[in-house]
Amino acid sequence: MVSPAIALALLPLLLTLIIRYRYFFVLLYRAVLIRWVRDCLTGLSREERGYQYILTHATPGDSQSILDTFDQWCSKVEFISNIGPKKGKILDRLLLEHCPITVLELGTHCGYSTVRIARSLPIGARIYSVEMDERNAGVAEKVIRLAGFDEDMVELIVRPSDEVIPRLREDFGVEHLDFVFMDHWKRCYLPDLQLLEGSGLLGEGSIILADNVIFPGAPNFLRHARRSGLYEVRVHRATLEYIRGIRDGMAELTFLGIKSGLDHPLVLVLIGSFHVDLSAVARPGVADISAVLRFFCRQTQHVYGRKTPDIRAQTGGTAVSAGMSLSALLKIKICSPWKESACCTANTTEEAHQDNSYLYNFNWNHCGIMSDKCKKHFIQDTCFYECSPHLGPWIQPANETWRKERILDVPLCREDCESWYEDCKNDYTCKENWHKGWDWSTGINHCPKGSHCSRWTEIFPSAQDMCEKIWSNSYKYTTLSKGSGRCMQMWFEGPNPNKKVAEYYLNGDAETVAIATGLHVFALLMMLLH
Repeated sequence: MVSPAIALALLPLLLTLIIRYRYFFVLLYRAVLIRWVRDCLTGLSREERGYQYILTHATPGDSQSILDTFDQWCSKVEFISNIGPKKGKILDRLLLEHCPITVLELGTHCGYSTVRIARSLPIGARIYSVEMDERNAGVAEKVIRLAGFDEDMVELIVRPSDEVIPRLREDFGVEHLDFVFMDHWKRCYLPDLQLLEGSGLLGEGSIILADNVIFPGAPNFLRHARRSGLYEVRVHRATLEYIRGIRDGMAELTFLGIKSGLDHPLVLVLIGSFHVDLSAVARPGVADISAVLRFFCRQTQHVYGRKTPDIRAQTGGTAVSAGMSLSALLKIKICSPWKESACCTANTTEEAHQDNSYLYNFNWNHCGIMSDKCKKHFIQDTCFYECSPHLGPWIQPANETWRKERILDVPLCREDCESWYEDCKNDYTCKENWHKGWDWSTGINHCPKGSHCSRWTEIFPSAQDMCEKIWSNSYKYTTLSKGSGRCMQMWFEGPNPNKKVAEYYLNGDAETVAIATGLHVFALLMMLLH
């Protein structure tokens, strides 16, 4: 038995601990003790009790009413670890900034965050929400449907996350993820992040937002995110939902793209394009792209800094150098139709492929990640504009601060406009004219205030609308086909057909001027004779 003297001596320590950790004791009482007692008395789970409260207090079909009722239940009645209103505002802001189209949620729980995400997404967006607990998933589905979101908007997947992520492409047709929200078991954060990295579903600019990275905490997840070099990491400081005084935070990860690794798709393209056997460096622990590039150069008998005929032919006439990044090496090929043009440098062709190229500092991904097949046409458009030496007949003076000349009404072949439109019709944008009207406050373009991301076909009803309006009538839609010699081809193989087209329009303009001048002189002579 403890003597009164010892008990008295320990009393200050006990009081200090109670005062210092009082919020944790409150959390223990609300999240564990009250839950256990009410589980025994009602025979219902905490999530089911929460749903009953929402059913009797919230307005069906009103997502804000459902969220407010949830917050009231969690703060006044029983604690449930939802994201809550304060951290919810961080989630709302990121969704509005990035306007994602395809969202993966890991940890549906009772559907609070799913409703919060769904209400902030543009029309046509889709959420794949993963929950391994069948009982919680049943409650979540009721909450989601009560808020007015159907299966076309939210697909609930009742399976463990480590089984779902590798099967997203095969089972659900997901090609890329614009936004991932993690709020499941914290020990699963790192393994699931690594599964996402290996799946190929993350593209440059994809956002991963992870809740509770400070409390209960996910140190291994944060350590990997910071050390891998794959992410730009930002931690948003906050407090634990519905419990003030317990510090917490959300980690925002912006995927920068995989820069190295023998299993990366760029390396596979290298193997396929140049028929190089990389097995000599494909051993465990080797993931240094510079080593791969050095080996590649040796295999192709390339001497650093000198041009090799075989390589020159495949890279559009550009020398491969030891200091060139692998992405530059592979991307040079895309502007190869203009390989004879001095206007088109290796630097230009590499920058044409960047989502935020310094050529224009223009962000293609302003309404979610642009699909590869759509982006291909914008890359070709950039190459055409930057590299083609035959745009002279359509160059006009421009009295603007950022340019002194522009192209106007370049007649594009019908096939180029139609294929461009067809490949982009399932993408999203918020503006008809991409030349002006953007919000440039952050240094890159974002959708202007008051605009909304809409499906491509809603902004551009036809291929003609897109080709002519997207760059302020830089291009003119024609019904002429390739081979007519009367329209410019944005992309081609072999000899450049645009040279004869430019000559045709130059000669046509000269003849028009000559005829007009002759008629004018004739009119003057007639006046003098009279």
